[in-house]
Amino acid sequence: MPDLGTQYRTPDGVSPSMSYAVEFATTGTYYVWLRLYASDNNSKLIHVGLDGSSSRTQARGMHTAVQNAWTWTSTRLGGGSGSAVLDVATAGEHTINVWMGDDGAYVDKVVLTTDPGFVPTGYGPPESPRSGGAFHAMGIDTASALALPDEFALEGNYPNPFGSATTIRFAVPEEAQARLVVYDMLGRHLVTLADGEVAPGRYEVRWDASDQPTGIYLVRLTAGSFVATQRIALVR
Repeated sequence: MPDLGTQYRTPDGVSPSMSYAVEFATTGTYYVWLRLYASDNNSKLIHVGLDGSSSRTQARGMHTAVQNAWTWTSTRLGGGSGSAVLDVATAGEHTINVWMGDDGAYVDKVVLTTDPGFVPTGYGPPESPRSGGAFHAMGIDTASALALPDEFALEGNYPNPFGSATTIRFAVPEEAQARLVVYDMLGRHLVTLADGEVAPGRYEVRWDASDQPTGIYLVRLTAGSFVATQRIALVR
């Protein structure tokens, strides 16, 4: 929208907004980074929240002092000093909300990380895979974000064996169409965890198997011409 000088100091149901379904494999504090463009000093504010709620002590009022350039920021207004954060109390699917604070402020990318020392650069880490309309939050740490994999790999799951849910890891060294699927031992398709184009990087996808019986399951990754299958064990 054009920069008309409109300001929304709090998300109030009126300000333009975007929302993203995100599947979180783990609970905890996630540090929030925005790739943000501020067209002037009065057009620099964006609000970020979780499940429709935004807090002054978490990620409301994120902004940047850099104007007329794309820059990464985790700075927030109010609620004392500190980085913007979101506290995820339960694993599973949540909604990340992004509200306009100032028109004339633009967001290109949102990064969530559990590593307080991580600082994104350039275009940031690769986009998380998605399935069923939800992004799957991947664990980002400084080492894995900076060191891209040099080969395709299905890197196993944790925990294994698992009781109700597990996180499956895979690596992609180049842009590829990736599909991650779970089958039972009879070869019957149970769930597609990821299916789409992914950028080079390492990914983690959570599978909630609480509705499945105890047993051995097959996880298959297809990425370009690469195909790998591993067994995982559900034990209760």
